[in-house]
Amino acid sequence: MTNDKIISELKGLNAEYEDLVKEEEARFQKEKELSERAVAQNIKLAELKASIEEKLLAAPEERKTKFFKDTFDGLVKDYSKYLSQIDEKIAENNEIVSNFEKIQKIR
Repeated sequence: MTNDKIISELKGLNAEYEDLVKEEEARFQKEKELSERAVAQNIKLAELKASIEEKLLAAPEERKTKFFKDTFDGLVKDYSKYLSQIDEKIAENNEIVSNFEKIQKIR
């Protein structure tokens, strides 16, 4: 192998490496943004969850004063269903944050 060929191949290899470093950085930034969005969303979801839990806590007493108890019971059931969905989304977001923290540690 001639010197020129070796130098040329090394330049190509260095260019590939630099491209990979840029791709890795772009992916890291994307994961960081996803994690930050997940944290922000969890704050909002926690507030919403607290509001729903407060309504559900008051529901048994409130039910006593309602004329349309069946309709009220349906609403309470719907709130409970949404509460489960909120818990699932919070868990998903926590996993996104956890995965990013692992990525950050090995970087």
